[in-house]
Amino acid sequence: MQNLAFSLTHSCFFPRRSSRTSLLLGPFLIAGLALAACGGSGSPADPGKVTPAPTPVPTPTPTPSPAQSAACRLTAPTVDCATHPQKRQELAPALQAAIDAAVGTPGTMYTEYANKIYNLDQFRSITISQLTAAGLCAAWDYGNLIGDEIYLRSADGCVIEQYDLIDGGGGVRPAGAKSNIWSDSWGQPVPDPRPQFPKEGDLSCSLPGDYSTFCFSIKFTPGAFGPAIYALLAEVMNENPQIFDKTDFAPGGQRDFDPNELKVPAWRIVDQDAYIAAVEKKVRSQGFCGYVENGDILKVKSLAKGNVFHEEMDIVQNPPSGDAYVSFVIKDRCHNAGF
Repeated sequence: MQNLAFSLTHSCFFPRRSSRTSLLLGPFLIAGLALAACGGSGSPADPGKVTPAPTPVPTPTPTPSPAQSAACRLTAPTVDCATHPQKRQELAPALQAAIDAAVGTPGTMYTEYANKIYNLDQFRSITISQLTAAGLCAAWDYGNLIGDEIYLRSADGCVIEQYDLIDGGGGVRPAGAKSNIWSDSWGQPVPDPRPQFPKEGDLSCSLPGDYSTFCFSIKFTPGAFGPAIYALLAEVMNENPQIFDKTDFAPGGQRDFDPNELKVPAWRIVDQDAYIAAVEKKVRSQGFCGYVENGDILKVKSLAKGNVFHEEMDIVQNPPSGDAYVSFVIKDRCHNAGF
């Protein structure tokens, strides 16, 4: 298959939630991304037999979790806190130094996007390790599940500060007054460890379940998985003619295979359950974990990449005229993989 260069200048980000108004941590409602079915016409091409390249499946190396610091194990302050002078964002300089170390470590951030985290587990682990080495208690707070805030406590236990470090598009906020969402003295407990997220969608996947902190649009790009998933979808269509009516196309839809543009013919789907089952089986047989959500959005993560991210693709379109038709539109990427 020929790979074309796709523009990476159309990324758009989605706001997740309003700012916190309480000192107590509570679950947040996370807005879902708007997913629109898409069609389109393209130049006819010979469908042929599209075969994906073999996908290597190395065993992902988990990012180690640092040991909990002595400051996190305190049961009371080590000094009379009345003797500890209070000042705003006292722990921000140490936090900023830890952030800088994490951001500066190769593989933590995207190179093609400015200020966007690529490897969340690495970013979180290095940040905690640096703060622990500085004698502080540091823990990511998963009270809202997405783990975008970090809790800090001074070595003597007298100062506690919480910072909202990761924005809705995966950017890192500087440690300071704008990201310091609350401060307190002794009494606010260390957040619970990261929960064990259950598996969702693809229960056969060998990777553990995970949860997404942020998602962003990768529309108008091939993504990381687009070419391989396109080839697998084309195989499903060619190998299962009974599932489709090849004489009925979505209004204004693609009429031929076009691997250069990752477009498939918009055939009417006669049996949508069989179509979805065939796509999921094909995807899972080629080094991916994946499932179709809400009858049209294929969520995919790679065994080779682990839970660093998953990508979402629209594989069914439902025009106003009715019925269901084949679609292939690359939509979004989420860190970490959200299933």
